[in-house]
Amino acid sequence: MINNISQSFDLVKENIVYPDKYLPYVKGFLDDIDKLHKKAVAARTLGYDPTLDVESGLAFDLADRVEGLLGLPIAKRLRELLKENRTEFAALEIAKEVALGRFSFQDKETLLNLGIRAGLAVITDGVTVAPLQGVSSVSIRTNDDGTTYASISFAGPIRSAGGTEAAFTLVIADRLRIALGLDRYQPTDDEVGRYIEELRLYEREVSNFQYRISDEDIKLVIKNLAVEINGVDTDPVEVVSYRGLKRVSTDRVRGGALRVLNDGVIGRSRKLWNLITDLSIPNWEWLNQVNSYQKSVKDKTDKSQFNEIIAGRPVLCFPERAGGLRLRYGRGINTGLSTVGIHPATSAILDWPVVPGTQIKLDIPGKGATVAWVDNIESPIVRLYNGSVIRVNSISHANEIKSEIQSVLHMGDILINFGDFLENNVELRPSGYVEEWWIQEVISSIQDKKLNFDDMSKILKVNFTDTNQLLAKVFEIDFTAEEAWNISEKLNVPLHPKHLLFWDYITPKEVEILHNHLYKKYDSNTKLISCKNDSLIKKILEKICAEHKVDNELIILENDIAYTIFRTLCLDKTISEFSGYNNIIEYLTSICGINIKQKNSTRIGVRVGRPEKSMMRLMRPSVHSLFPIGENGGITRDIYKASEDKFVRVEIQNSRCSNCDSVMIQHNCQICGSERLIEKKCPNCGRPIENIHCSDCKTIGVQYSTVTFPLKESFRRAFSTLQIKAKPPYKGVKYLMNPTKVPEILEKGILRKEYDLSVYKDGTIRFDVTNAPLTHFTPSQINTSISKLHKLGYTHDKDGKPLVSEDQTLELFVQDVILPEESSTCLVNGTKYIDDLLQKLYKLEGEYFLSSKDDLIGQLIMGLAPHTSVGIVGRIIGFTPSKVCLAHPYWHSSKRRDCDGDEDAIILLLDVFLNFSKEFLPAQIGGFMDAPLMTQILVIPKEVQRQAQNIDYIKYYHKTFYENTQESPLPQTISQIMDIAKDRLGKKEQFSEFNFTHDTSILYTKHVKSNYTTLKTTNEKIDKQIELATKINAVEPSEVVMAVLNTHLIPDIIGNLSAFTSQNFKCKKCNFKYRRIPLKEVCLKCGGDLRQTVTRGSVEKYLSLASNLVNGYEVDDYLKNKLDILKEELNSVFNEKVTEIQVDLNKFIPKR
Repeated sequence: MINNISQSFDLVKENIVYPDKYLPYVKGFLDDIDKLHKKAVAARTLGYDPTLDVESGLAFDLADRVEGLLGLPIAKRLRELLKENRTEFAALEIAKEVALGRFSFQDKETLLNLGIRAGLAVITDGVTVAPLQGVSSVSIRTNDDGTTYASISFAGPIRSAGGTEAAFTLVIADRLRIALGLDRYQPTDDEVGRYIEELRLYEREVSNFQYRISDEDIKLVIKNLAVEINGVDTDPVEVVSYRGLKRVSTDRVRGGALRVLNDGVIGRSRKLWNLITDLSIPNWEWLNQVNSYQKSVKDKTDKSQFNEIIAGRPVLCFPERAGGLRLRYGRGINTGLSTVGIHPATSAILDWPVVPGTQIKLDIPGKGATVAWVDNIESPIVRLYNGSVIRVNSISHANEIKSEIQSVLHMGDILINFGDFLENNVELRPSGYVEEWWIQEVISSIQDKKLNFDDMSKILKVNFTDTNQLLAKVFEIDFTAEEAWNISEKLNVPLHPKHLLFWDYITPKEVEILHNHLYKKYDSNTKLISCKNDSLIKKILEKICAEHKVDNELIILENDIAYTIFRTLCLDKTISEFSGYNNIIEYLTSICGINIKQKNSTRIGVRVGRPEKSMMRLMRPSVHSLFPIGENGGITRDIYKASEDKFVRVEIQNSRCSNCDSVMIQHNCQICGSERLIEKKCPNCGRPIENIHCSDCKTIGVQYSTVTFPLKESFRRAFSTLQIKAKPPYKGVKYLMNPTKVPEILEKGILRKEYDLSVYKDGTIRFDVTNAPLTHFTPSQINTSISKLHKLGYTHDKDGKPLVSEDQTLELFVQDVILPEESSTCLVNGTKYIDDLLQKLYKLEGEYFLSSKDDLIGQLIMGLAPHTSVGIVGRIIGFTPSKVCLAHPYWHSSKRRDCDGDEDAIILLLDVFLNFSKEFLPAQIGGFMDAPLMTQILVIPKEVQRQAQNIDYIKYYHKTFYENTQESPLPQTISQIMDIAKDRLGKKEQFSEFNFTHDTSILYTKHVKSNYTTLKTTNEKIDKQIELATKINAVEPSEVVMAVLNTHLIPDIIGNLSAFTSQNFKCKKCNFKYRRIPLKEVCLKCGGDLRQTVTRGSVEKYLSLASNLVNGYEVDDYLKNKLDILKEELNSVFNEKVTEIQVDLNKFIPKR
């Protein structure tokens, strides 16, 4: 790991290729980190924290992270391997060298353990805790024939590794067991049966897996794996049939092992096999026989997303439904990395079901995405209550006519990056005809005909002197339908997409009907088509999304639409019959003499997932100080209330003054200044222990016990040190979960309360926010002045012109971030808290001295994902009203995240250096997750996730791309014509000259919350959900209702009923829980009254709602009967009146 940041710049220049403009940025970045780190080092050495060192280690690259994570001196060697080889190969090699004892001398089992963990650390980028806590243990065990084999015991945190990486751990172990001379694992029939029973039991009683696999595949895998998949028990659910097996230590389910088997080896068998094949690893050919739930790469649409719909979260369109969101290929400045672009008017007409940061579920190309605004793609078309059909081009237009909208005929476009198809290995769907395709046909014609650019500028109504300029101005081209037809005739190119209609949605018969009804009704003087309002004609016009007005008994088509239909259908003459043509588009091209292209494309299924998030991280319940008070502070855990007693009994570290023997919670005694002594005690008898075990009890000693702590005096001394008045309550924790029970000093909690801040489990203050990508911006979009941007290094725009205007587009530095405005209060207060800590507690000079949001510009933060243990440094350059953290895809990917609705933590960097401590982290497995064990100081493109390397940074998708999509190829077959990030690795262009196909003038609107978060009750949310389903043509309301009933409401009622019948009872006073009500009917600890933890109201809260939905919509009989049976069960449980009296049997005996 890095010991001296200021000297790391030489390492940076040696190992990373930067463009010249980046070097000052990187140098300043490192200097700022160094400054904060030195400040924290000075403070920590004073002894107020659990350790005297800054505990978040600094890492330069993957090699540093792996070395820091495992404590093995392998960084130099790993760096050599990574320089010449792919990551997986380097993982295998470094694992082998560790296992063969190159870096330490240990026994064979220990070396095998270290080797597997080292390999896993490399393939998980040295970012997750999987190598530390996902692998519980590694052992060498014995088969029935006496041979030895390798066994890996997995735990829950292995999930953080990812399915493919978790499965590859077994490949690493297989290579190591061969190197160490170990035999293969030989499972017994009972052990195979145990895996099957255990996995099915886990699915029924605990949780679902990502993939549904077959019993045959389980048998195949277990019998062929050379390494045993074992695990620790994770849930209190036991197997019934295969119990007490000799080589299985528990009868409970082993969640970590099952996930590796199900979602790793079997679920990701295709990816794993491709990886093994690329690496030429032998003896895994059997993996190619795994077939369970493996969709063909030609059919990876996930329509199951729409069988599971959460109550209140709308469906925007079902897959492949007419009028749904039309697939459009491209990348905006704010899309990619699983973020898609939607026209803001689409959300506006529906009363904002989605906003930037809202997660949506898709059928292709991936399962989830985040929404971003892109306003130069096609907008929606709606029918009004008066019958008129219009296109809604802007938010202001949507607001004007929102109340008049009866239905949405066309939802507009959804912009999806090629890289998302490449990452998911999903076949490309045929593209509709779009402006980006058309302009390239125009350019080809201009070049073929050797036409003059000046003349063409007049015809196309845009000024250009070369084809690149024309390509860049594709969205500025705007001409009438008549002009469009003239251009098509002159240049022999297809009709401009703006003047195309969705002709393929109607049949040849409907074309004939429409032609006959409108025959010779076009008036060239008024440019109108006027006809009788016939219901069939109205339906056809709505199908093709032709804008028109309805005036009394007339349908009126105006201007461009009228001319387009007149020319396309040849309304001035009779037309030939549809015969011998493959489709409607071919037929129309033939009769009108102009190449009519298909406007339609794949319609993407979209439903709303999680709402956007932007809020301070709170523990449950919220906490100011990591100080334990047990039951002393009452139900609110108030330290101030507990301090009313002079002494309290708390469980903390056995830390006493070496001189005056007073209880201490910091390094130096506050009474006499002497150093502390930490002693071990027996947890049974309480005797001090010098060795490992108690001489009497033979129990392992621990560093903590229940002590009498002078809380009142300590609290008084803390207030005196900080020179502030008490403002209770000061919330502590009930008990400490960390292994040594070391508490946090009281002063920190007091200052957090002063600034209305809450602490997280590791001692830091966090703000959680949804991830969103951004590669370019204008100063006006991030609300930062030009003068400040100059100071931050933004002196020129993306085209190399000096920055002088707020509307110039700038390329984002890869470690700069734009945060939500909501975060500014938390961050500003956080800086004040840190300044007070430095000045009042540590007696050092403060650092920030900020007072407003604008003062945060230029400050350093850390981004940290929940499942990882390494944070990445970022710099604040602006704020957005949206509830998202806008940052470069590289930056998000450095956290091992994408932008499909994930949310991560933002922490002030000095807060991490100063207040984070591993000593605070919980002792249980998984306690290291979501903790900044290390700090990654720089983004290295080669080390970011593959998904970020698959993003394209091309100016426009080539005509060849659009033509190839018509054949639905796999994306990797045409990736060579795209400018993919991974093709730039190792070059200066890996950091700059990023291009995009679609700009947007809007990153946010005044609506920053989706209506799911603004509506208060579930009933209101479901009403809105059904209202939208009724309004959107691409959604069927009854399907939505059945999905909501089947996946949310009815299971919720069943689950709550089950919880009611097996509930605990809680004391109202001290919160102690009882499985059964004591005979005294009061709390045995404090005498308080007891209350239910599950009430009748919570069980029946959705019952009337479910009944209304069943009665109000067409649902199948199965759901109706299921709800009726459930009502009967509820009546039997809650029936308060006895309707029948038990009859004596003598009544049935005849009288004699």
